[in-house]
Amino acid sequence: MNQMTSRERVLTALSHEEPDRVPLDISGIAASLVNAPPYGYQGLCDYLGITDYQEPEIIWLCNTVWNVDERILQRFHGDFRHTISGGPPVEFLPDDMIRQDYGVLLKKQGPYFYSIPHFQEPLRNAETIADVEAYPRWPDPTNPVYWEGTAEEPKHLRETTDYFIVASPPAALCHVYAWLRGFDTWLKDMKRNPKLYHHIMGKLTDIGSAIAGRYIQEVSPHIDGIFWGDDIGMQTNPFISPHDYRTFVKPYFQKWSDTVKLFGKHRHWAAAANLVASLDVASLNLSDAAYESLREILPGEHPEHKTIGEAYEYFSRLVASGEWTSNL
Repeated sequence: MNQMTSRERVLTALSHEEPDRVPLDISGIAASLVNAPPYGYQGLCDYLGITDYQEPEIIWLCNTVWNVDERILQRFHGDFRHTISGGPPVEFLPDDMIRQDYGVLLKKQGPYFYSIPHFQEPLRNAETIADVEAYPRWPDPTNPVYWEGTAEEPKHLRETTDYFIVASPPAALCHVYAWLRGFDTWLKDMKRNPKLYHHIMGKLTDIGSAIAGRYIQEVSPHIDGIFWGDDIGMQTNPFISPHDYRTFVKPYFQKWSDTVKLFGKHRHWAAAANLVASLDVASLNLSDAAYESLREILPGEHPEHKTIGEAYEYFSRLVASGEWTSNL
């Protein structure tokens, strides 16, 4: 088999054909290197003798590096190059706190993640739709800060490289709901206050899909795929049952997906769930939501969980676009 370009390799895999090797991704929002000096990205650069790398641009959510040095991407045969939407700048506050564009306060926990100090979620105590609508920090989806100037980087990559170019619009509906209301309240709202739940989830989807649609329209001529991630489970089980997923989550993922489909680009889906959780939920629902690939699938840690071979039948319409992220 002749050696493929990175773009050919990924598109071949997404077409359910065999590429010359498995496509690899070591950059972007979910697959990049953690910034944890003297380890993580800095440690890798030191080990490889790369001393003149640019000051890392940090993705605050996971404390990962956005501008991974091109020499590292090439050395480890990364087939993807990522671009990202714009947005209001994150406010950096004292005591390792930040405030993001929904007005959510997050505190750094160790070298990796930010989390919300307990009971400081801005809508935790909202009881009515009027309370939700009165919240002053809802993003404005008509604000051009989300898309102005975003086409320059993917256009340059398209004209000068053969990599598979991925755009990353703002997303994570379930994440943002939990940030606004609290993780516990997000789950309890589904059962105890479904009217309020659907209003908030609908509002998040309307804002997110409007921003994503305008951003994707801007970069669409220059990209090959779109990355969107959210968390619906963990390594031992999904957060909710398949029934509740179909009722409370899938309709909003579907609306977001429909926005993406307008532009005819491949979708990448990141679901933090073990393999069984992914099968229970994704095999029944993500497939008909028209995602061509699952970017992360975390196999379970117990011997009774499904094997990769058994998973194939469930994912006959999906392709794993990256490496499996747990021990096989």
